[in-house]
Amino acid sequence: MSILSKTVEINKNGLSCTFDDGRTESIAWKRITHIRYTSTDIIFHLSNYIFFILPYNSFKSNDDLEYFLKNFLALNIQNKK
Repeated sequence: MSILSKTVEINKNGLSCTFDDGRTESIAWKRITHIRYTSTDIIFHLSNYIFFILPYNSFKSNDDLEYFLKNFLALNIQNKK
């Protein structure tokens, strides 16, 4: 899922992915077991072997990234760092 081209919508329920072939998949906030931050990405772990990479540069602006980090992650993901 992470390597396929897609559009990601962030909402109160989680991450909603729409792939280029029209398929959709949702990742509920509660499915995320761990979050890692690298110098270029946010990595959401869904299990030991399944993860979703969200590059920082996928946000339209740094303000959008900061809003996401402070509001969506802070409110929806607690104690998962």
